[in-house]
Amino acid sequence: MKIMKKLSVFLMGIFALTMMASCSSSDDSSTGGVPSLKEGITKTLTLKIAGNSTTGRASAAVAAGSEATINELIVVIYDNDLDKIEGISKVTSPTVESNTITQTVHFNTTKPSVFVLANVPMNSADAALGHNLATFKGLLANLDVTVAGDGLTQIANHLPMVGSTSTLSAGASENAFTASVTLHRMVARVVLNSITTNFSNGGSFTVTDVFMKNVNSECSFMHSDIAAEAGTFATLKGFPTVQTLVDGLMADTNNKAWLANSYATTPWSNSTPAYFYVFPNNNTIFAQQTQIVIKGKYIDNDNPSPGVDRYYVAVVNRAPDAEGKITYTDNPDAGTGAIIGNRIYEISVTITGEGQDETDVEADVDPIPAGQNNVELTVNVAEWPVAIRQSVKF
Repeated sequence: MKIMKKLSVFLMGIFALTMMASCSSSDDSSTGGVPSLKEGITKTLTLKIAGNSTTGRASAAVAAGSEATINELIVVIYDNDLDKIEGISKVTSPTVESNTITQTVHFNTTKPSVFVLANVPMNSADAALGHNLATFKGLLANLDVTVAGDGLTQIANHLPMVGSTSTLSAGASENAFTASVTLHRMVARVVLNSITTNFSNGGSFTVTDVFMKNVNSECSFMHSDIAAEAGTFATLKGFPTVQTLVDGLMADTNNKAWLANSYATTPWSNSTPAYFYVFPNNNTIFAQQTQIVIKGKYIDNDNPSPGVDRYYVAVVNRAPDAEGKITYTDNPDAGTGAIIGNRIYEISVTITGEGQDETDVEADVDPIPAGQNNVELTVNVAEWPVAIRQSVKF
């Protein structure tokens, strides 16, 4: 009898513990690896925002670290349950320590995702507040944010960046959490490293201008599948195929002076590369692919001094050709024809003959099938590390 009583007490204890555990778990909502997110309670998130500091090529032509400067930061909290943007937090000139910004935000949802924008206008995300994720992803950054105050040049220290995460970890208290976001630049850097000539006919060429052609003027903040946590932009090709395509030095309404460098006063030098910052472009049609164009005076027996204007056109990431005139070193995504964000495209050019005239360039005549390709290219496609730094305000 005593044994039965003891057994009965033991079973009742087990039952009580089971009920307690059941009630306790029903109070909390736990998703996405988050230990405990309670409904109806404002929660605190300590966000660690860092750059993608994988190895990559830097260049002495740009002030050390300036391309990773953070001037403005926007943190967007998305409620996955209600499919709406719950909150937006903004800060100018955030403090950066050891490639990391620490930012505290508050949220209510039990299923949050965090999106971070850098170096875009502070009202860029406001239109999405209270609206769904599609609204936010459809918002656009404009390449104008890379332009200096004079409207004539691009600047290295105001490049738009994005990042995101849905993974939260437990913080110091019950309703405190932490998360990490890796930032990547939305733009690619196109560098014309050198221009040389190798004429068999005794001709000569003097560079007068270098400019970009068919550059996307706008780019969505987020593509369909943000892969920032993967540490690479290799899959980030989902930006809009075509916004307005702008040029640096063509006679049309979409001309942008800051996408061109002039060498009329200071001659071209291979010791001073030409730098351009451009948005992704995954077009496969020549007339819409991002190109770098070299303009100058060409002289030969048929075109005596002072020569004639000729253009040498190269798709920035065109596939190698059968004649071996386009070659690559380091080649993630090389030869796909696409411009991908957070990549460096370094180009060296050898001119071997007469280029195209302006009429052909404006008509988007592809020089290769037209038999006008007198350019040999060496292209290096590389990852672009982001070791973020603080902007300095005086």
